[in-house]
Amino acid sequence: MQKHEALLPNLEELGLTRYEAMSYAALLALGTGNGYGVAKRSGVPTPKVYQALASLAAKGFAESDGMERATYTPVPPEEALSRLKRRLEQRIETILPELSELAAAREELKARSVAGREAVLGSVRAMIRATRTKLLMTCWPEELEALRPEVEALPAGVEVILLSYGTCAFARARVFLHRRLDLVRKEHKARWFLGVADGREAAAALFAGRASATAIWMGSPGLARVLADHILHDVSLNVLMQMLPARTAAAAERKLTALRGLMAFGRK
Repeated sequence: MQKHEALLPNLEELGLTRYEAMSYAALLALGTGNGYGVAKRSGVPTPKVYQALASLAAKGFAESDGMERATYTPVPPEEALSRLKRRLEQRIETILPELSELAAAREELKARSVAGREAVLGSVRAMIRATRTKLLMTCWPEELEALRPEVEALPAGVEVILLSYGTCAFARARVFLHRRLDLVRKEHKARWFLGVADGREAAAALFAGRASATAIWMGSPGLARVLADHILHDVSLNVLMQMLPARTAAAAERKLTALRGLMAFGRK
C-alpha cells in the first residue's frame, strides 16, 4: 500500500473518505475480499472497514455478494470513475439553472450621496412620490412642512407612520411625538431625517441651518430594513414609555439616558 499512498488524496478529492479510499485500493490489490482481509491489507481498523466497504458499494466502487459476511469485488477503475463522472454531470445539470437564477437575482447596491438642502429635499420628495404601500419617516417640523405636499398627496391606500421631533399635524399620517426633545436637541446639533418607502428604498439625511444638508439615498431592501427597524423601534419605545407608571417611566428614562452615553462618539 505504501507504493500507492499518493493515490489516496486523489480518491478523497473524488468524494471518498480516507477509510473508503484505503479500502478501495486494498480491494484492487486483492481482487476480492471480506472485511477481515481488507482490514489486514489496508490498515483500516476492523470496526470501521465494514462501513467503508458498504459505502464503497453504495457509491459504485465495489460490489457485494450479498451474503451475511459479505465479500466484495472492486469495480474496475475505468467503470467506477465513468459512473462518478456521469453522476457529477447530472448533478451539475440539475443545480446549474438554480445557481444561475440566484446569480441573476443578485442586486447590486444602489446608493448616492446628495448635498445641499434643496437637493436633499428633492431626493426625499421623489422617494415619497414613488411610495405605493408604506412610508416610514423620522423628521423635524422644519423639514416636515417642506415635505407636507408630497405626503398629503399620497394615495389613500398608502400607510404613513411618522415620528416627529416637534408638534405637527398630518391628515395622512399616524404621528408619534418623540418624548425627549430636550435630550435630542442637547445631543444633536443638526436635525436628522430617516425615511423608508415600501421597504425597498431609504434615505438618511442631516439638516443644519437653513441651507446646509447632506444625505445618502439607498435603493437596497436590506439597508431599508435596517432603517425601518430603527424608526419602528423608536416609535415602539415612545409608546411603551407612555404606558408605564410615572415612577417606573422616570427610572427607565435614567437607564436609557445612561445607555445612550455608550453610543456617544468622540465624548468621554
